[in-house]
Amino acid sequence: MFPRFLSTELSDLCSTARDVIEAFACYPDKIHPATKLAWIGAYAEQHPAARSNYIFRTQDEGALKAATGKVPVLAILGKDDKFLLSDRVEKLYKETFADVEVEVWPEVGHIPFFEDPEKTRNVILAFVKRVAQVRLSHLKASLVCLTHPSQA
Repeated sequence: MFPRFLSTELSDLCSTARDVIEAFACYPDKIHPATKLAWIGAYAEQHPAARSNYIFRTQDEGALKAATGKVPVLAILGKDDKFLLSDRVEKLYKETFADVEVEVWPEVGHIPFFEDPEKTRNVILAFVKRVAQVRLSHLKASLVCLTHPSQA
């Protein structure tokens, strides 16, 4: 699939776009044909140089590691992701981030937000609520220390 990813030939472009989109989901037949066509159109509009960025880009892990302990992280991974190996990503995140929650969902591919939007929404909202409650309790404790030092 990837050798054709940068091709400018129409036949390669169409078949590669189809293959990539089919690989996104655990059950690609559940993706509505109109959605697949929209994604293929978006893919086809991209210049090959932009598509090459998907394959050859690097990420600044220093920036991510600098945030550890300062920012809570939620990672939602599909067990059946054909692009990322969920067990490796889970291990990397747990080694990298001090405050991380990793969810690995069975029968989900690279696009959990698309394959199970309701569950994704509920997990994100619960995570944000937990983080907000923890931050609020720390803020309240700090305020008590500032206003009533004898209670600290």
